[in-house]
Amino acid sequence: MEKKNLQSLFSSHMKEYDKKHKLNTSHKVLNMDLINKIEREGITTEMLDDLDQPIYKYSTQITVHGIFPEGADVRCSGYKSLVRNGNGSLGIRYTAIDSKKKSRLLDLLNAVEKGFWQAEHDSRHYSIIHIERVTSTEQVKPLLERTRQIKKDLDDMVLGKIHCELYEIYGIRYCTIEVDLLSFYEKDMEKILRAMAPNFKGTISEVDEIIKQEQKEKEEKDKLQRAQWEKEYKERKLKEAETLKKSTEEVVRRIKDMYEPMGFVHYDEIDLQNRTVDTVHYEREYSYSFDMIPICSRIEGKNKVLNSEKMEKDFSKPYHSWKETNRIQGTKLKNVWVRPVK
Repeated sequence: MEKKNLQSLFSSHMKEYDKKHKLNTSHKVLNMDLINKIEREGITTEMLDDLDQPIYKYSTQITVHGIFPEGADVRCSGYKSLVRNGNGSLGIRYTAIDSKKKSRLLDLLNAVEKGFWQAEHDSRHYSIIHIERVTSTEQVKPLLERTRQIKKDLDDMVLGKIHCELYEIYGIRYCTIEVDLLSFYEKDMEKILRAMAPNFKGTISEVDEIIKQEQKEKEEKDKLQRAQWEKEYKERKLKEAETLKKSTEEVVRRIKDMYEPMGFVHYDEIDLQNRTVDTVHYEREYSYSFDMIPICSRIEGKNKVLNSEKMEKDFSKPYHSWKETNRIQGTKLKNVWVRPVK
């Protein structure tokens, strides 16, 4: 799917970033347990504020200045959310910051404005976006105005970027509002919710109740759906069993009509040790296909063991056209027709 960008209608950062620091501004040793915890569980803006280390917020990462413990190397240890910068400081990608808050905000937005917002994220950022197909400038104007209003309302609350753009896919034009959320405080959650969903007039507690109720309804619906699937599965298996039974009875009848006139005797189980027999027909599991009935192997004399070489030789006979080798070891067989030596 080829996306063709047509026009950037609006683009702005919502909070000023810190100025770049080429030198590491702290000689305090970083806590390796904290580093591992950040990689494992992430970290919040509030927790970063509580760190006794210099913190700098940039467009691509938040940097914690300090010295790594001796021998520690996040590059060699396979960290995905952390990097060791050139000046020795710790870089934390925004995907590891406020991740639970970002997901919760999306849940709240979907509860108060269903189907309008969706998430888009990768290893470097988390965005909440709205995509709308447009065919005229008049359809674009309210989206552009809403983008500007969101930017105005979110200023100084959210670290990130907001933009509105036009693009085209296979000749169809779309307009998007994208709010690139980097970090924000829990205390501002309700304000952010109101900014992004201007028609919302309630409280977060009320929205939480809506979410709980919807979740409960979904679980009940899923439970009924699973029960229906299980019922259909049992009915299908019962029908298959009945069909297989009828097919098996027909196969057994045909085998019996074929073998009994030739002097064969059926055994549910037999040990051919020390038995003198002329021919053994060994039955494979009954199949819907009647041309896959008996696997035949001739045993001459006493104490002979059925083997794959002998059986393959017999595949050239009528009714034995398949190429599968059924390896049988030993002399004990089940479900066989045996013709005793006369």
